[in-house]
Amino acid sequence: MQAETIDNPYLSTFDRWKKTYERFTLALDSFRKETIGLDAIIQQADMRKWSGSEEALQYVDAVHKSLEIRISEIRGTHLTLGTVRNQSRTLVPFNRLPTETIVYILSLANTECLVGLHDQSQRPLLQRLCRTSRYLRNIVIRAPSLWTHVDLITERADASSHGKSCVRFSGRLPLHIHIFEDEGSARPYQYFSLAAVLRPCIGRITALHIKGSAQFAAGFLSLLWKEGTSSQVQEFYFSDHMDTSPPYYNNFFSTFEARSTMFEENLRRFKMHGPFVPLNSSVYRGLTVLKLVPCDSPPTMITHIVDVFAACPDLCSLSLVSVEVEAHPDETRRVALPQLEVLDLRLVFGASLDAILSRISRGSDNLALNVSIPWDPDNWSEDMLRRHIKDLKVMRLLSEAPTGQGTLSWLFAGTSGDELSGVRELALVDYEMVDLPDNFISNTRRFSGLHTLHLLRGIVNRAVFHRAFVGSTIQTFWTENSIWLHEPQNQIDQPSELVPLMMERKYSVLCQGEGDLEWPVDTP
Repeated sequence: MQAETIDNPYLSTFDRWKKTYERFTLALDSFRKETIGLDAIIQQADMRKWSGSEEALQYVDAVHKSLEIRISEIRGTHLTLGTVRNQSRTLVPFNRLPTETIVYILSLANTECLVGLHDQSQRPLLQRLCRTSRYLRNIVIRAPSLWTHVDLITERADASSHGKSCVRFSGRLPLHIHIFEDEGSARPYQYFSLAAVLRPCIGRITALHIKGSAQFAAGFLSLLWKEGTSSQVQEFYFSDHMDTSPPYYNNFFSTFEARSTMFEENLRRFKMHGPFVPLNSSVYRGLTVLKLVPCDSPPTMITHIVDVFAACPDLCSLSLVSVEVEAHPDETRRVALPQLEVLDLRLVFGASLDAILSRISRGSDNLALNVSIPWDPDNWSEDMLRRHIKDLKVMRLLSEAPTGQGTLSWLFAGTSGDELSGVRELALVDYEMVDLPDNFISNTRRFSGLHTLHLLRGIVNRAVFHRAFVGSTIQTFWTENSIWLHEPQNQIDQPSELVPLMMERKYSVLCQGEGDLEWPVDTP
């Protein structure tokens, strides 16, 4: 008799999972039996003389611990699936669920922002649901909380209609506006159409994110907020993904400054990638998140940094990327920022780096510091940086090699003491871990509290990394664009085989929709 074909996709999925689980269980049993045999071999006198036995044992022990964790997770999943199976008879069809439950489910499905997607051709989710059935449409349009996130993409035929639907069905709830300018598509009439959609609800806009050119942002802001109009905006993020030439920023400056007083009372989170708003602007008051990534070259000169610290005592996240600090020898003020969790000072070197760090007397108990290490040793001081790391009690440290030629010597070489012993997480960006010094392994003990290592990009020699971290309890994450070099005699194929506690993950990009306190993040 022929076996019954499983047509139901859910049953088919569970059937494949069951077969995989059974095969994995057999493999684990086989592994345990082999481990017993290996232990008997290791106990032999000749084996104890083998110089590599200790390293091999450490590796086997670490793998075994990792597998034990996986077994525990699988058993827990198995119990959960069994519980779900036993309760399946009590499940209710979707259209018989309470309206509040359906709205909650739809709110979870409506979290993806079209502006952040690579493929922005699809319609907004709520528009698609409204076309599915009259039943769903009646539920959706009567749930104001589902319409508070407004995605508007230029050159999209449905941009204005979607915006109007959000304004109409969101009641009087606060609105989060995300606007994306298609490359080369923005024209003056688009400023008018988008502004016309949003002006009736301008008092409800609490978050405004614009991703486009500086010209588009300036034109849109000038139409949306007339001078003297009040603003409830708490979040203002702008990202120049068009790489506008700096001369075109002047129009943006004048437009933003003319309206900056509107943001003074309520603005708390301010991110700017591209143009730079001088720090003496009235917008820098009472902020909790401040991220400035100017695109000018050479680095942007800044002043009044201590005044900003004093005016924003509740700062949680601060990014000042590629800036220089104007020297003020008489400035000795130091400001406590007890809520500060992320301090990103990449592409800030020498005296400028020292000037910023010297003005902060303390941060939070979970402070993360991001720095760039120049190839030119004359442009910075290792002792200065180590001193600030210890004084500020840095718990998470990101070290970037901006030219891709950075050296790890400042971290693992030298004769300094315990300046880095408080670091719990270490992120390395664009480093070459190809030919590490002989004392590398012993000097990693300088990070006595380290439990997590992040590798963002860079070139890594598999064998070198394996020798340095085999048997370690340090958990390692790496990005897919890291390069892992083989040695002829190295048989390790996958990075996850280097050490058991190693996983691939994706990292967000600064000022590209990342969380306010997310760490580590990549640079644009």
